[in-house]
Amino acid sequence: MPELPSQNRRVVLAERPNRGPITEKTFNLETAKIEALKDGQILVKVLYTSIVSVAFWMTADCLVGSMNDMKRRQARQEANEQDPTMRNWLNAARSYMRPIDIGEPMRAAGIGRVVGSKSKKFAPGDLVRCYLLFLEAGLMG
Repeated sequence: MPELPSQNRRVVLAERPNRGPITEKTFNLETAKIEALKDGQILVKVLYTSIVSVAFWMTADCLVGSMNDMKRRQARQEANEQDPTMRNWLNAARSYMRPIDIGEPMRAAGIGRVVGSKSKKFAPGDLVRCYLLFLEAGLMG
């Protein structure tokens, strides 16, 4: 069995964009430790996350490229071109889901592959579709 990753890169909220466009200051790219799997958890390698209204799919491989390039693309988008749901998560206001806190990875609908499992419901290799985060791999469950 291949060794599970112990670290990953993730896109985290650095500051709230308020009423303007998403800028290069809105998000940061950081490296974080992946905790050990606990009973009932799975480790998912993120394959795709959606930024629906921007018509842009971000793969985990994009994180390998230049974060500045991604920030520049985002900065060029006007505030009303962002997925309205995701935009609401960036605000501190209460909504149907809690807002993303400063320092937390951005969430999005996505597709991932189970690479580690201590769950009876999922096995390595399974594909999952759910709310994932903008990161390479993450624990769920």
